[in-house]
Amino acid sequence: MNIPKIQATEVFEFLIDSYQKKPRGIILEGGSRSSKTYSIIQFIVLYCQVNQGKRITIARTKFTWLQASVIQDFIDVLQSMNLYSKSLHRQDKSQYTYKLNNNRIYFVGLDDKQRLHGLKHDLFWINEAIESDKDTFDQLNMRGAEMFILDYNPAKIEHYIYKLIEDKHVLFMRSTQLNNPFLPESQRKVILSYEPTPENIAKGSADLVKWKVYGLGERAQYEGNVFTNWKSFEVWPEEYKFIAYGVDLGFNDPSVLVKVMFTGHAFYVAELIYESGLTTDVFLNKILELNEINKNYLICENDKTFIINARKAGLQAMQALKKPNSIYEGIQLMKKYPIFLQSRSTNAWHEYASYTWRENVSYNGGYNSSRYLDEPIDSNNHFMDSFRYVCYYFSYGMRKI
Repeated sequence: MNIPKIQATEVFEFLIDSYQKKPRGIILEGGSRSSKTYSIIQFIVLYCQVNQGKRITIARTKFTWLQASVIQDFIDVLQSMNLYSKSLHRQDKSQYTYKLNNNRIYFVGLDDKQRLHGLKHDLFWINEAIESDKDTFDQLNMRGAEMFILDYNPAKIEHYIYKLIEDKHVLFMRSTQLNNPFLPESQRKVILSYEPTPENIAKGSADLVKWKVYGLGERAQYEGNVFTNWKSFEVWPEEYKFIAYGVDLGFNDPSVLVKVMFTGHAFYVAELIYESGLTTDVFLNKILELNEINKNYLICENDKTFIINARKAGLQAMQALKKPNSIYEGIQLMKKYPIFLQSRSTNAWHEYASYTWRENVSYNGGYNSSRYLDEPIDSNNHFMDSFRYVCYYFSYGMRKI
């Protein structure tokens, strides 16, 4: 394969070497920011440079998640290689295709079963494949594929992928952030903060499961999840009891704005802003630019300066209620009703998957000992806190829940 000069990591080099061996499939297991996604996109672009007339399918659980991640990275890679042309892609609400060197690339959500059944391809890639099931993989695999690529963070102990790895015609690589020399130091620090060192434990950032999955690329799985059975939604209900917004402030941590609709029977929630590195002034300006809140309440983390400035800007900003045991009580309020989370709220979905009760270190398995405490881990909870501020305020402050 003729390889243009690009910023290549060990993961990309593994993909190139593997392709030359004509495997049935390539599986990339590993930690966060090890360059799996970016390297696979680079590989697919080069695959298209040396082939013509091929059909490639790129898939993830939901199309909206592809939009927020892979499609943007795909455009970035093409632009970095001076290959991007707006005229070569077609895009509508639920479909994105790109024509590259007479090859056709299709981006699909695995939840679009009708489209999956009509696909034929030479190569398919499932991004974050740990989210997929074997039936879906089989559907893609039976449609003429010469080769497949799967990548994932190993956030489950058991999965169909682990059986595929045993196939002698499938090549496998495990990677971590150490395999990516181009990773920004700020992102590396976030990953390293999960390691259960004495310093990280004291800071409250240590998380053994996260460190295993995202730091070391090892298989691990959360237990004791605070929330289960959330469902996704696309369209907001027309009738509701109230709409309010929650704010959690950060800088190194994300600053978060969430929209909460309560119908009287269920919560509908979405992340509107989820971004690190924002000063409070910049964050407030981003909120105002949305032109979303109008006369609805904005329930804010306890930062008096932010609240005062928000009020000066015309927002009904209120300080979140924080009382003894308010975290646990707020969670119980949230759990009283079905919760629907907007499908494209990708950061919120990640928090949902990893938001767990804190383990009881004195647990001994006896009848009088509980494995988990009545408090969640204080990590990866920025969306959850924002959502909880709204629920707690409207229940104990306004008596509307």
